[in-house]
Amino acid sequence: MALTFNEDLDYTLDSDSESVWITVDTVSVYIKRQDEGVSVYLYPTGHEDEDCVGETYALYDEGEEAK
Repeated sequence: MALTFNEDLDYTLDSDSESVWITVDTVSVYIKRQDEGVSVYLYPTGHEDEDCVGETYALYDEGEEAK
């Protein structure tokens, strides 16, 4: 399984999983672990094989700095 349930609505991407898809209403969210951070891509549901309509990323260093 790609996700581990922690509590309430909190999940962690398993260390042996590179990515996960989550559907939110009409948007498919693709979360991908990268070497230096995390990328998130947004697609209209049913069009995941086309260009994404939005994307963002965060570096792991940025997460460490926020602690």
